[in-house]
Amino acid sequence: MNYKYDLAISFAGEQRGLADTFARRLDASGYSIFYDEFQQAELWGRDLSVALSNVYSREARYCLIVLSKDYVAKPWTNHERQSAISQFIQRRSDYIFCLKVEDIELPGFPSIIGYISLDRFDGDAVYKLLLQKLGRPDHENQVSHLDPGDSAIAQQVIEACFRRAIYTRMDSEIDMRSMYNSIGKALGAVQQLTPRIRDQALQLACGEIISALDDIERAQTRSDAGVSNHLPQPVRQQIDLSKQKVVRRFWRSVALPRFRCSYPSRSRPTIFGDQSKPMKNRERTWPNNARCSELLRASQPMLPPPVPPPPFRMGCGALRSR
Repeated sequence: MNYKYDLAISFAGEQRGLADTFARRLDASGYSIFYDEFQQAELWGRDLSVALSNVYSREARYCLIVLSKDYVAKPWTNHERQSAISQFIQRRSDYIFCLKVEDIELPGFPSIIGYISLDRFDGDAVYKLLLQKLGRPDHENQVSHLDPGDSAIAQQVIEACFRRAIYTRMDSEIDMRSMYNSIGKALGAVQQLTPRIRDQALQLACGEIISALDDIERAQTRSDAGVSNHLPQPVRQQIDLSKQKVVRRFWRSVALPRFRCSYPSRSRPTIFGDQSKPMKNRERTWPNNARCSELLRASQPMLPPPVPPPPFRMGCGALRSR
């Protein structure tokens, strides 16, 4: 059976920082994640009781519940919990991954089912366990059905954006003139391709990539440093954030939905990657698109570093009173 999401994350607002870290790292690793920050546009205007019930009871391959006293006390998380437990009972197999933030039982969930506690495992250890449990992403339902013209353009966008100038952290010793030259070429290529795209989702993705690349280019005016690690720290951080936006949008909306790719299993500190030790013998391999695999070997996938919880704003999270 094919699922829309590899993992749905259910959590209380007090644990958003933890949920956000897992969601972004897994998303950047190629998994399809249901996390309210990712689906705000999709959920806007819908009956949330129905939409969330569908996600947790039908559309996800697995469910991660970040369990705390706040989680048990809130109405929306209880709604998600009931839907997830219903699916767990129907499948008669492992579906719910219970991560305990506090020593509390999940109502309605058998106490004999194994769980993980943050008292024993840190965030990196939990992330690695999630990779083992999830296995390879289920991409069958994510491969887009672009017409031949848009498909060819998507391939050109992939080739334009697969650059070390985009994937390399600013803390590395990057020659700034070379980086801006490479960024400018990518920006120019995507700008020329975007008006020819007919698919609206692909148009939007390319528009956001253009915006983030443009932000990087404008950073030239903030410093005349010749090497990246001589830039002021705020400038380096802002450029890194823009690079992350490019890579996340690129993988989620252009590369992964279009192709089934093979990912390298290791990452280097200079690349946007997991800073923990690479897991031994962990290869993530799917049916290859030859050209995409060739491009992947030229760089590494980005796994974003942990980020703090976003400031409060109106959106799906607010609607759900997490």
